[in-house]
Amino acid sequence: MLSQIEKMFFHLSEAVLLIDPYSDRIVQANPSAQQLLGYTQKTLLELRPSHLFTPDLAKMISFTQAVLHRGHGWNNELHILNQQGELVRLEISASLLHEPDASLMICSLRNYAQLEELRHTTEANSLHREGLERWKSIESVFSEFERQNQLILNAAGEGIYGMDTEGDTTFVNAAAERILGWKAEELIGLDRSSLLFVANHAFDCIGAKSYGMRTAFIDRRKRPFGETPHQPDLVLADFAELAELMAG
Repeated sequence: MLSQIEKMFFHLSEAVLLIDPYSDRIVQANPSAQQLLGYTQKTLLELRPSHLFTPDLAKMISFTQAVLHRGHGWNNELHILNQQGELVRLEISASLLHEPDASLMICSLRNYAQLEELRHTTEANSLHREGLERWKSIESVFSEFERQNQLILNAAGEGIYGMDTEGDTTFVNAAAERILGWKAEELIGLDRSSLLFVANHAFDCIGAKSYGMRTAFIDRRKRPFGETPHQPDLVLADFAELAELMAG
């Protein structure tokens, strides 16, 4: 029956080899090590570590000596040959286990290429999160700028409106609402040329015409409209004439 420590050893998600460095023997290999190396446990226990680390045997000997001297070690430049004969770069950490009759190396093996892929993915996700947080911060700043601009524009005594590149209204301040007689929500998104603005003051008509509306000037006072590039589309004597024109 397996001990608690042996159960833990065989259930570790990380590949682990228990190596006797003096007899060049693999004492134990957990299932994760079998999967990483491509060998069955029986085959692994029959293999010598020096065979596995043939591509970098000199480096492995040096690494082993360092672990025996310091009691622990780490390396990410060692390669092994898996069961398919493929060269696999490892990140390996080891510690020394002193048994009554032997000193064994507990070696944790990790596929270096997979680790690098995970690191790059993690870094990319981290940068993505940082970018989103930074954008949210910038967006917050612009939102505050927009709020302050809205306050300034709404406080202005002059009629002010904004347009997008298509010429559609995107903003109308309170003064413009008073001058035009329309609420901002009624103007935003509308085709201004489809609106007819009617007034008996030239000033109001000029403002509406410059905004892009069609205008009808009710000339009740029989006064000249004045010299301006924003001439009205219609000049009518009174509202009765306007009503007759629209009814016809």
